Amino acid sequence: MKFFPVMQTIQTYLRCRPSSNSSDHSSVDFIIIRSDTGQVCFRMNPESMGSMSSNQDSLSIFNFKTVLGPDVSQEHVFEVVCTNVIESVLNGFNGTIFAYGQTGSGKTYTMTGSSDSYSGRGLIPRCLEKLFRSVDASNDTFKV
Repeated sequence: MKFFPVMQTIQTYLRCRPSSNSSDHSSVDFIIIRSDTGQVCFRMNPESMGSMSSNQDSLSIFNFKTVLGPDVSQEHVFEVVCTNVIESVLNGFNGTIFAYGQTGSGKTYTMTGSSDSYSGRGLIPRCLEKLFRSVDASNDTFKV
């Protein structure tokens, strides 16, 4: 009997989109993306904080399982985010990949990909391909 590790917690990943030249970043003093520690830190510009109380710290730190920078390929995102989920699903456990973010932040691109090239396909077509190839290569009988 094989033992398969099961993901028992929610894993949170951040994919950073390349910044747009037309974006207004005047509300943020700085942003630090630390892929090595899975942290994103930013400090708000005090003048842009408006009605926020002056005793609130404008430094925000967010922790993620992994932070994927703007130069990361769709294939790398799939390997980091989806591989364990697909393995769990193939071993009979539920798995969910959920994209959340602001409008225009790149959720659709990450999930469905680009039709410009095969290498630009997103997580959904990659997951389906992995599932079907794994089932096809398996000698086991899968019950639906």
